[in-house]
Amino acid sequence: MSGPIGLEVQHPETEYRLKKVSEKFIESIHLMVNEPSVGLYRIQEHVRRSLPQLVDKKMELRSCQNQINGVCYDLDYSIKTVQSMQHIPHFTIIQECLRSAIASKKNLDAAKLERRSKKVDEGSGAQSADAVSEVSIETQDVEGFICPNCMQVLTSQDELLEHWQSQHETANDTRQGYNDDANNDQD
Repeated sequence: MSGPIGLEVQHPETEYRLKKVSEKFIESIHLMVNEPSVGLYRIQEHVRRSLPQLVDKKMELRSCQNQINGVCYDLDYSIKTVQSMQHIPHFTIIQECLRSAIASKKNLDAAKLERRSKKVDEGSGAQSADAVSEVSIETQDVEGFICPNCMQVLTSQDELLEHWQSQHETANDTRQGYNDDANNDQD
């Protein structure tokens, strides 16, 4: 009898044991050679497929984070700006000027309607003195600054601010306190 390598084996049990050992040895070598490489190959394929997607998602996440940080900064800045606007006296003066301008416009409109009704009553003759004065009022230039509360004419904006703070600031604070009390009563 000749063995797998060309050696002659004399005993059948030894041949069986040699065959069994060689099979186990070949199987072990096969597992050592192939199994880790297959596992590493699978891991490598998984990384190759998923890594670009993960990198893209991470870059997208950083971009979103930068946008959110920018929007948060803008929002905080806007909130601080709006809160600081509550303490600017110019807006109070502008509000009073707007109220005064609206009241003046209503008075002018009422006067214009009154003149028209007088014209209709008098007839369609020559222009009356009221119509001429109306034109001169509309085209007259105004120089300086006018306090909307007391209609005092001042020469500069700084004078107007000082006048407003000294004369009308306490009245405005009192009015604000009254409005706050009224709002608290409603709650």
